[in-house]
Amino acid sequence: MIAIPDRASYDPTALVSILASRRVTDTLMTPTLLSTVLSRYPNLHQELPDLKSLWLNGEVVTTELCRRGIKALPNTRLLNVYSASETHEVAAGDIRQFLDNEMRVCPVGLPMDPQHIYILD
Repeated sequence: MIAIPDRASYDPTALVSILASRRVTDTLMTPTLLSTVLSRYPNLHQELPDLKSLWLNGEVVTTELCRRGIKALPNTRLLNVYSASETHEVAAGDIRQFLDNEMRVCPVGLPMDPQHIYILD
């Protein structure tokens, strides 16, 4: 696990450099951050060949961003995730499996574990 310094979170070049040098395989970004990164690196897979999964969270994911992300990261699993709070994910889906180009926004996906619910405290 790598903690990304705040300065790199707002600097696409620094962020991609850290992810590449540490050979990160999974990361989470807001859609806004991914859009900013893709503006600088439209062929992001060339910079991040080890990236296996990219989780998008915190904002609505547009269909246009999905198409850009799929093109930029053809070998990376793109996940749109939703959570009721900042501490857990309750629904997720691989964008490639349900992208509808007729819609403006990307669906979230199915519940991660529809059989169980855990209420703590």
